[in-house]
Amino acid sequence: MDKWAGKYEELYANMVEKYGPLGSPIVPKPAPKARPAATADPAGYGKQPAAGGKQSGVAEFRDEFVKLVAVATAAIPTRSSEAAPSLVDAKSNYSANGLETSTFTLCTRIRPTLPHEEGRGGEYFTCIVPGESSMSAGGERTEAALVLTPKVSMTGAPKLEKTSFAFDYTFGPDSTNDEVYAAIGAPLARRALAGSVGVVFAYGQTGSGKTHTMNGLLDGIIGDLYADATAEQRQIKFSYLEVQGESINDCLADLQAGGSKGSAAGKGATGVGAVKIGEALDGRVMTRNLSEHVAGSRAELVALVGVAQSRRRTEATEKNDTSSRSHGVAILEVGPLGSGSGSGLGDLSPGRLYIIDLAGSERAADSKEHSKARMEETKAINLSLMSLKECIRARTMASRPGGGLSVHVPYRRSKLTLLMKDVFDIGCARLCATVVIAAVSPLAQDVAHSTNTLQYAAPLRVAVGVSQVPIELDPRDPVLWTQEQMCSWLSETAAIASDEPGSEEPVPFDAQALFGLMSGMQVCLLAESEFHKRVQSQVPGAAGGGLAKRLYAALWMLIVDAKTRKRSPNGRLITEAEETAAKEASEVERAEKQELWKDREKQLATERSFN
Repeated sequence: MDKWAGKYEELYANMVEKYGPLGSPIVPKPAPKARPAATADPAGYGKQPAAGGKQSGVAEFRDEFVKLVAVATAAIPTRSSEAAPSLVDAKSNYSANGLETSTFTLCTRIRPTLPHEEGRGGEYFTCIVPGESSMSAGGERTEAALVLTPKVSMTGAPKLEKTSFAFDYTFGPDSTNDEVYAAIGAPLARRALAGSVGVVFAYGQTGSGKTHTMNGLLDGIIGDLYADATAEQRQIKFSYLEVQGESINDCLADLQAGGSKGSAAGKGATGVGAVKIGEALDGRVMTRNLSEHVAGSRAELVALVGVAQSRRRTEATEKNDTSSRSHGVAILEVGPLGSGSGSGLGDLSPGRLYIIDLAGSERAADSKEHSKARMEETKAINLSLMSLKECIRARTMASRPGGGLSVHVPYRRSKLTLLMKDVFDIGCARLCATVVIAAVSPLAQDVAHSTNTLQYAAPLRVAVGVSQVPIELDPRDPVLWTQEQMCSWLSETAAIASDEPGSEEPVPFDAQALFGLMSGMQVCLLAESEFHKRVQSQVPGAAGGGLAKRLYAALWMLIVDAKTRKRSPNGRLITEAEETAAKEASEVERAEKQELWKDREKQLATERSFN
């Protein structure tokens, strides 16, 4: 305790010197002198209050920002209102090595300023506009969406922060639903008629125009399906379901049993049935309790769509009085009449279209007034949207040569993505095309959320045709075959007897007469219905239907094998012998590690015994 000698006395003396003797009153400190008020605002400070005050907001500089936006957009060349040639059809041909069996077209649509928003002042001015067109590194045409984020600097000066996002299509405020449909909807309708799979969905902030756009696309698709004289030869089935988190409801369930078409519009249907979804042993996605309605005419289909949409669950939010609180999925199945008649038409896979109106996304600031239940609902919506984004990114990366095995597509993570397995599964034996529409508001008030929407969608556009390394061409890929190679393979495969029970002997088949003028890529791009039609024109009846089914399945097996064949990092194909050798070397290495760990465990046991 010697080291503390005198310390307490010294501490007490310091306290007395600072605060006075014990028991003496505390004398308040004199107030600081008031700072003299400035006679005028310093130059460059605009309307900023005196030091320590709140910085000026965007609304206070509305007029200045409107002028800045006008100057920034004046330099952008005017684009034609007519869309470019359809990328939805062209994307499958971009790859120099392999067929793009599942393609994604990325679009954005900037809605116009609504009547009730005009003349309101403040942050109700346009700051998101269509940008310039350009050519990407992969030779693809892109259109930009230009975001002019209004900001006030620390000195109080208004400024614009420019950010550009590249899309396949950018539809401005003046674009109509007809223009949007001509660019992205009509190609999907043609795909459904040809037996392929098409998906279109819109993502964005609540109140950004998603439902308006999707309704326009659905109207156009319905019109095209019944437009020509061949419509009487097709059977069109319609289903509509809504996905809320992990639960799926059939919005047309009571109509299956002849129930009433009335419902509590906008608040969810009282007669909605629960739908189960899962995978069969053969990998097909199966739905239970989902009703299918045959629409014999356009009027019948329009009526079904109206009933289903009226039953979607909606709630009032800060941005939208009728915000969709579930993902609405319209499923159109297009197939030929007369299935099961022995003509072989029953063997065809029907074309499918998924028109998906996603629930409006919300940020934390938008949901601050929500109840606990609504907060959980918003969380489930955002999680499913994130799963959808990850699946699109992964599937696009898997389309690159050699990426089929190295990339995992997590489509089983949510019910919505599982429903679209045909789109995301690398092994799906069908051509699939997906269109993603990022819907945004042009207003400065919503610029943060609109930017977030564009940041969500823009990275999904991955150039699958561009590779950083030279890719070795795969001679086993039928897409790369010449006319002679394709015809030779078709003839050899047709001559092989089927191993199915009850199958007949091989029938005479002249592949040269049917496909002699087509390259491997052209044959692989044929729709299943067209392939069947060609084969059955030479081999009629059930025999022709069975032969067409067998040839088409074998062809797609080769396509999928080519997509999933292993490659080395430098793009070279890995042979079966190399793969076997690598597997054996891996087994030897693992055995050596196991022996090493056993020796280490013995050594540790010996050391413990001595201790």
